[in-house]
Amino acid sequence: GEAHPSFVGGWVRGQLQLVSAQVGSMSRHFSSTMLDFLARRLSSPCQGLPLGGLSVSSMKALPENLDDLQPDDLVELARSRLDSILEERPQNVFDEVSLVRNLLVAAEEKHKFNAAAAAAAATSQVSNSQRGSFNRSTRSSRSGLGSDAENANDQTGALRWIRENYTLLDTDAAEISSSKASMRELEMFARAAGFSEEDIKAKLMQANIQKLTSALESKEVGQHLEHVRSLDFDAVSFTMLPAIELHPLCPLGAQLVTGKGLIVALRDSGRVRDEVEFRRYLLQFFDKIDGLYNDVPYHSVAHAADVMNTLGWLFVSKYFLDRMSALDRVLGLVAAAIHDVAHPGVTNAFLEKNRSEFALRYNDKSILENMHVSLAFETMAKHESCDWFSLLPKEFKDLGDPDAPTVNLQRYARKLLIEMVLSTDMTHHATHVSELENIAEKQSLRRGTEVGLNVQSQTKLDQHDEKLSMMNAGLHAADISNPCKPRPIMLKWTERVCAEFWAQGDKERELGQNVSYLCDRATGMGTVPKNQRGFINFVVVPLFRPLADIIPEATAALEMLKDNEKFWQDLDEKQAQYNEIFPDRGELPP
Repeated sequence: GEAHPSFVGGWVRGQLQLVSAQVGSMSRHFSSTMLDFLARRLSSPCQGLPLGGLSVSSMKALPENLDDLQPDDLVELARSRLDSILEERPQNVFDEVSLVRNLLVAAEEKHKFNAAAAAAAATSQVSNSQRGSFNRSTRSSRSGLGSDAENANDQTGALRWIRENYTLLDTDAAEISSSKASMRELEMFARAAGFSEEDIKAKLMQANIQKLTSALESKEVGQHLEHVRSLDFDAVSFTMLPAIELHPLCPLGAQLVTGKGLIVALRDSGRVRDEVEFRRYLLQFFDKIDGLYNDVPYHSVAHAADVMNTLGWLFVSKYFLDRMSALDRVLGLVAAAIHDVAHPGVTNAFLEKNRSEFALRYNDKSILENMHVSLAFETMAKHESCDWFSLLPKEFKDLGDPDAPTVNLQRYARKLLIEMVLSTDMTHHATHVSELENIAEKQSLRRGTEVGLNVQSQTKLDQHDEKLSMMNAGLHAADISNPCKPRPIMLKWTERVCAEFWAQGDKERELGQNVSYLCDRATGMGTVPKNQRGFINFVVVPLFRPLADIIPEATAALEMLKDNEKFWQDLDEKQAQYNEIFPDRGELPP
C-alpha cells in the first residue's frame, strides 16, 4: 500500500524510530488492511484479548464503525487506550511492553513479519492464559550492563507468540512462549511512547512499588520472611515463589533494611537527608541487581539472597550491633547483594586459562570479584533512579563525637564495598581465618583486664581495622555457609554447587583441557559425601570456630556443621552415589 504520513508522528513513529535506530532501515508503508487490523487490536476488549480487570468504561468511547476512522484517528485512539492502561493498571505493562523488544526481531525478519503487527502487539492485552506463565528460570544471561542482547530461545519464543496472535503465519502452538518485561524494557517502551523524563520516572516508580507491595502482601512470601535473619531461611524456595519471580533481592532487602530501622537511623545520624528517597533508590538498586544475575545453577540470585540473609543474621549479633553504624550494616547488605552479580558459572582459574575478556580486563587478579563490584557501580552510574550512592554526603561529621573528622561518605562507602566484595575471593580464605584467630585471641586477653571487652578500650585505629576485618570475614563466612544450614536447605545447595562445577568440567573436556578439581562429573558422582566432608572440616569449620569465639551467637552454625558432617560421614562410609543421595533429581537440579 501507499505510505501514510500520519505514521511519521505520534506513538507509532516512536516505535518505528526505535527499530530504525537499531536495524538501519525499515519500510514505513502500511496497507489499509493493516491499519484496520491495528485499530481493532488496540481498541477491542474482546477477540480473546481480555483487559485483565481494566474498566472499559474508563477508556475513550469507541465509534460504532472503526472502518470510518482516518489513520490519524486510529493512532490517537491507540494512544488513548495505552494511556488508560498505564494509568489504571500499570502492572499490565510488565505483560505488554516485553513485546516491544521483538520489533527488532520483526525488522530482521521483515520478509515474514509485518512491523505494524508488532506495534499492535506492543499495546494489546496478553491473554489470561499467557499471564503468569512466565518462568524466569530460562531468562537471558547478560555478560555486561545495559546489553540489549537477549536469550536466543527467548527471542524465538516471543516472536512465535506474536506471529500466532498478530499475523496469519502458521505457528506451532506448542512452541509458543511468553515473557514479562524488565524495568529496562519498561523504560525503553515509555521513551518510545513519547513520555517525558518526569513521566518515565514516575511510571517506573509506580510500577516498581506496586510490584514490591504485591510481593510482600503474598501469604507465601510472608511465611518465608518470618525466617529472615535466621539460618533456616530457605533462599531457594523463596526465590522460586510465583510472587517473587526470581527477583528476591528487592523484597528481602526491604525486609532487612527497614525491619531494624536502619534507614531511619541513617537519617537521624545525618548520614542521609531524606530516608524515604534513600530507601526508594536503594530498593530500586536491589531490583536492578536482581535482573543482572545469570541463570546458573549455584552462583545465582538465590545464592545472593542466601548470603544477604546470612550476613543479616550475623549483623544482629551483639558484637556487630556494638561496633557498626547503621551505614556499615546497610553497606554490608549491599555487598552481599552484589557479591556475585553476573557470575558466569565458572571459576577465576577457568577464565584465566581461557584468556577471557574479564581476565584480560582485570589482569588475572580476583577476576570475578572485580567484575561484580565494578558492575554494581556502573549500574548506579547509568541509572539515576537507583543511584543511592550519590545521596550520601561528601562532607559528614558525626555530631555525637566532637573529635570526629569530616568524612566523605561516598568515598568511605565505595572503599568498603570494593574491599568486602574482593574479600570473597577464596584465595583470601587463609587471611580471614588468621585475622579472626587474632581478634579472638585479643578478645580473650581483654576479658582478663579491668576494661574487659568494652569497645571504647580500643584505639580508633584498632576499632576501624577490627571492624573492617570482621565485615570482610563476615561476608566470606556467609558466602560459604551452606553446610551451616538445616539439612534440607543444605542439600539444595549441594545439588547446585555440584551442577555448576560439573558443567565447568564438561566445558573443559570439550575444550581439550584438564578438568579442574571437583569438576569431573564422572568421578564426582561417587565422591559427593567425601568432598562435602572435606569442605566442612578443612574450610568452613576453621573459619566459623574463631568466628563463634568472637560472636557467641554463631555457635548455632557450628552445631549445624557438626550435624551435617555426621550426615555426610555416614553416607561416605556407605559409599553413597549422587543418585542415591538425590534419587528424584537426576544429575542436575531443576
